[in-house]
Amino acid sequence: MVISEDRCVINSRVGQTPVKLAIAFSLSALMAACAPDEGVSDNGVSESPKETINVRWTEHGIPHITAQTWEGLGFGFAHSVAQNGVCVLAKELVTVNGELSKYFGAENGNVNSDAFHRALLNDAKIDEYLAASSADSNAMDSGYARGYNRYIDTHADQLPASCAGAEWVKPIDERDLAR
Repeated sequence: MVISEDRCVINSRVGQTPVKLAIAFSLSALMAACAPDEGVSDNGVSESPKETINVRWTEHGIPHITAQTWEGLGFGFAHSVAQNGVCVLAKELVTVNGELSKYFGAENGNVNSDAFHRALLNDAKIDEYLAASSADSNAMDSGYARGYNRYIDTHADQLPASCAGAEWVKPIDERDLAR
Protein backbone atom coordinates (compact mmCIF):
# COMPACT_ATOMS: atom_id res chain seq x y z
CA MET A 1 0.00 0.00 0.00
CA VAL A 2 1.22 3.46 -0.87
CA ILE A 3 -0.06 6.74 0.49
CA SER A 4 0.83 10.24 -0.66
CA GLU A 5 -0.22 13.61 0.72
CA ASP A 6 -2.86 14.32 -1.90
CA ARG A 7 -4.37 10.88 -2.49
CA CYS A 8 -4.54 7.33 -1.23
CA VAL A 9 -3.70 4.54 -3.63
CA ILE A 10 -4.06 0.85 -2.92
CA ASN A 11 -1.67 -1.24 -5.00
CA SER A 12 -0.85 -4.20 -2.80
CA ARG A 13 -2.45 -7.55 -2.06
CA VAL A 14 -0.72 -7.92 1.31
CA GLY A 15 -3.17 -8.96 4.00
CA GLN A 16 -6.03 -9.77 1.64
CA THR A 17 -7.79 -13.07 2.12
CA PRO A 18 -9.54 -14.94 -0.70
CA VAL A 19 -12.88 -14.12 0.94
CA LYS A 20 -12.03 -10.40 1.03
CA LEU A 21 -10.96 -10.51 -2.61
CA ALA A 22 -14.19 -12.27 -3.63
CA ILE A 23 -16.30 -9.76 -1.72
CA ALA A 24 -14.35 -6.83 -3.14
CA PHE A 25 -14.74 -8.15 -6.69
CA SER A 26 -18.47 -8.79 -6.24
CA LEU A 27 -19.07 -5.39 -4.72
CA SER A 28 -17.02 -3.62 -7.38
CA ALA A 29 -19.16 -5.22 -10.08
CA LEU A 30 -22.32 -4.25 -8.21
CA MET A 31 -21.11 -0.67 -7.76
CA ALA A 32 -20.36 -0.35 -11.46
CA ALA A 33 -23.80 -1.66 -12.36
CA CYS A 34 -25.75 0.48 -9.91
CA ALA A 35 -23.94 3.81 -9.87
CA PRO A 36 -25.53 7.02 -11.18
CA ASP A 37 -25.55 7.43 -14.96
CA GLU A 38 -24.72 11.11 -15.00
CA GLY A 39 -21.24 12.42 -15.86
CA VAL A 40 -18.60 12.96 -13.25
CA SER A 41 -20.54 14.07 -10.22
CA ASP A 42 -19.55 15.19 -6.79
CA ASN A 43 -21.68 13.34 -4.30
CA GLY A 44 -20.57 15.61 -1.56
CA VAL A 45 -18.46 15.11 1.44
CA SER A 46 -18.75 12.48 4.13
CA GLU A 47 -18.04 13.83 7.55
CA SER A 48 -16.10 11.36 9.62
CA PRO A 49 -15.55 12.30 13.24
CA LYS A 50 -11.82 12.44 12.47
CA GLU A 51 -11.53 14.00 9.00
CA THR A 52 -13.30 15.08 5.84
CA ILE A 53 -13.61 12.45 3.11
CA ASN A 54 -14.51 13.42 -0.46
CA VAL A 55 -16.24 10.91 -2.73
CA ARG A 56 -16.57 11.71 -6.42
CA TRP A 57 -18.28 9.30 -8.85
CA THR A 58 -17.27 9.00 -12.51
CA GLU A 59 -19.76 8.51 -15.33
CA HIS A 60 -18.80 4.81 -15.24
CA GLY A 61 -19.84 4.42 -11.62
CA ILE A 62 -16.37 4.37 -10.09
CA PRO A 63 -16.02 6.15 -6.76
CA HIS A 64 -12.89 8.24 -6.31
CA ILE A 65 -12.27 8.69 -2.62
CA THR A 66 -9.92 11.29 -1.20
CA ALA A 67 -8.89 11.04 2.44
CA GLN A 68 -5.94 12.00 4.58
CA THR A 69 -5.64 8.62 6.32
CA TRP A 70 -6.19 4.93 5.68
CA GLU A 71 -9.01 5.01 8.20
CA GLY A 72 -10.66 7.82 6.25
CA LEU A 73 -10.19 5.91 3.00
CA GLY A 74 -11.90 2.87 4.55
CA PHE A 75 -14.74 5.06 5.82
CA GLY A 76 -15.33 6.58 2.37
CA PHE A 77 -15.05 3.23 0.61
CA ALA A 78 -17.61 1.59 2.93
CA HIS A 79 -19.98 4.50 2.55
CA SER A 80 -19.69 4.24 -1.26
CA VAL A 81 -20.25 0.48 -1.26
CA ALA A 82 -23.21 0.78 1.09
CA GLN A 83 -24.75 3.54 -1.02
CA ASN A 84 -25.06 1.13 -3.95
CA GLY A 85 -25.28 -2.28 -2.33
CA VAL A 86 -26.02 -2.19 1.38
CA CYS A 87 -28.33 -5.22 1.23
CA VAL A 88 -25.81 -7.31 -0.74
CA LEU A 89 -23.02 -6.34 1.64
CA ALA A 90 -25.12 -7.03 4.72
CA LYS A 91 -26.03 -10.49 3.42
CA GLU A 92 -22.38 -11.25 2.59
CA LEU A 93 -21.49 -10.37 6.17
CA VAL A 94 -24.22 -12.72 7.43
CA THR A 95 -22.75 -15.44 5.19
CA VAL A 96 -19.11 -15.10 6.29
CA ASN A 97 -20.19 -14.92 9.94
CA GLY A 98 -21.96 -18.27 9.54
CA GLU A 99 -25.40 -16.86 10.35
CA LEU A 100 -27.47 -17.65 7.25
CA SER A 101 -29.60 -20.21 9.11
CA LYS A 102 -30.23 -17.76 11.92
CA TYR A 103 -31.70 -15.13 9.63
CA PHE A 104 -32.85 -17.01 6.51
CA GLY A 105 -33.78 -20.48 7.78
CA ALA A 106 -32.13 -23.89 7.65
CA GLU A 107 -33.08 -24.64 4.02
CA ASN A 108 -31.22 -23.96 0.75
CA GLY A 109 -27.85 -25.16 2.06
CA ASN A 110 -27.69 -22.47 4.74
CA VAL A 111 -26.70 -24.94 7.49
CA ASN A 112 -23.84 -26.30 5.38
CA SER A 113 -22.70 -22.78 4.51
CA ASP A 114 -22.77 -21.78 8.17
CA ALA A 115 -20.75 -24.84 9.21
CA PHE A 116 -18.19 -24.19 6.46
CA HIS A 117 -17.70 -20.53 7.30
CA ARG A 118 -17.53 -21.10 11.05
CA ALA A 119 -14.95 -23.87 10.63
CA LEU A 120 -12.84 -22.00 8.09
CA LEU A 121 -13.09 -18.56 9.67
CA ASN A 122 -12.97 -19.47 13.34
CA ASP A 123 -11.97 -17.03 16.09
CA ALA A 124 -8.40 -18.36 16.31
CA LYS A 125 -7.86 -17.78 12.57
CA ILE A 126 -9.34 -14.30 12.82
CA ASP A 127 -7.08 -13.46 15.79
CA GLU A 128 -4.07 -14.74 13.83
CA TYR A 129 -5.02 -12.72 10.77
CA LEU A 130 -5.59 -9.50 12.71
CA ALA A 131 -2.29 -9.87 14.58
CA ALA A 132 -0.42 -10.31 11.29
CA SER A 133 -2.14 -7.40 9.52
CA SER A 134 -0.33 -4.12 9.00
CA ALA A 135 -1.26 -0.97 10.86
CA ASP A 136 -2.51 0.53 7.56
CA SER A 137 -4.72 -2.48 6.88
CA ASN A 138 -6.13 -2.38 10.41
CA ALA A 139 -6.78 1.36 10.10
CA MET A 140 -8.60 0.88 6.80
CA ASP A 141 -10.70 -1.93 8.29
CA SER A 142 -11.55 0.23 11.29
CA GLY A 143 -12.61 3.07 9.00
CA TYR A 144 -14.59 0.68 6.80
CA ALA A 145 -16.54 -0.62 9.80
CA ARG A 146 -17.23 2.94 10.98
CA GLY A 147 -18.30 4.05 7.49
CA TYR A 148 -20.66 1.11 7.04
CA ASN A 149 -22.10 1.56 10.53
CA ARG A 150 -22.58 5.27 9.94
CA TYR A 151 -24.37 4.57 6.66
CA ILE A 152 -26.85 2.07 8.13
CA ASP A 153 -27.42 4.36 11.11
CA THR A 154 -28.10 7.50 9.06
CA HIS A 155 -30.02 5.74 6.25
CA ALA A 156 -32.07 3.21 8.25
CA ASP A 157 -35.32 4.65 6.92
CA GLN A 158 -34.05 4.71 3.32
CA LEU A 159 -32.76 1.15 2.89
CA PRO A 160 -33.97 -0.82 -0.15
CA ALA A 161 -37.06 -3.00 0.29
CA SER A 162 -34.96 -6.17 0.17
CA CYS A 163 -33.40 -5.37 3.54
CA ALA A 164 -35.39 -2.48 5.04
CA GLY A 165 -36.00 -3.19 8.71
CA ALA A 166 -34.16 -6.52 8.56
CA GLU A 167 -32.42 -7.52 11.78
CA TRP A 168 -29.49 -8.88 9.75
CA VAL A 169 -28.57 -5.36 8.64
CA LYS A 170 -26.55 -4.57 11.73
CA PRO A 171 -23.37 -2.82 12.83
CA ILE A 172 -20.06 -4.52 12.12
CA ASP A 173 -16.53 -4.41 13.47
CA GLU A 174 -13.04 -5.25 12.25
CA ARG A 175 -13.52 -8.95 13.09
CA ASP A 176 -16.47 -9.13 10.70
CA LEU A 177 -14.30 -7.69 7.94
CA ALA A 178 -11.47 -10.12 8.67
CA ARG A 179 -13.89 -12.95 7.96
